[in-house]
Amino acid sequence: MRLLLVLAVLPALLCTSCIEGEESVWLKRNGSGRIEASYHLPEIVVQQFGGGQKFVDKLRSAIDADPEIHLEDIGHERADDGRVHFHFAARFDDLQALVAFPQKRLRDPAAPDVPVREEALFGVMDLEINDLKLSLHREIDLAPILPAAVKGTPALLGDSKLVFRVHLPVPAAHTNAATVSPDGKLLEWSFLLRDHTAKPMILNAGAPLPLPWWIWFTLVLIIIVFLALLFLAARRMILMRR
Repeated sequence: MRLLLVLAVLPALLCTSCIEGEESVWLKRNGSGRIEASYHLPEIVVQQFGGGQKFVDKLRSAIDADPEIHLEDIGHERADDGRVHFHFAARFDDLQALVAFPQKRLRDPAAPDVPVREEALFGVMDLEINDLKLSLHREIDLAPILPAAVKGTPALLGDSKLVFRVHLPVPAAHTNAATVSPDGKLLEWSFLLRDHTAKPMILNAGAPLPLPWWIWFTLVLIIIVFLALLFLAARRMILMRR
């Protein structure tokens, strides 16, 4: 009898526990870029954010408060399987605004050191682009929002996965991405959630950046000026000896 009961509720548990999502980030060399994300979350997880509308309102308000992040799309709908579909897209002028966004904009100003559940979807990111290199390190830990039953039985997550894509301005020199495009600029990570109920998902990538054209132009100009001055000085010495 107990086995029949378990079999009867198992499909519902699987559907309820199913978390899936995709995220894409486009980075430019100047540090600006764009982000798109889409998540399908079970109601039990959405309620931890206070409900779908409250989560969307909080995210919209947080983005509107950041002058370097510009919202393009945000919303949520209930899917046929009972899960809630969240989606948003935004442009950012400075990648450091994106890096600091979860901690700076989502946390309670009265308790800035206390993490909030919404941060779990963004994770902790260390992303840098300067004149010499590009480096990315990101950790996403969903443990704070996973139901206890799922943590105890990861198999309930089935084949649920999160997919992350990063479009780089230059080819990656090293990365732990599962898939890399032929030109080395598109990286993709795919994580089965059942393997990450107790450990974070980790994204790494790095690349040296070629010097901008204007630096080479300046160096060539300096060399030309130096040689010209050297020539004039030598010519003057020759004329003086005459």
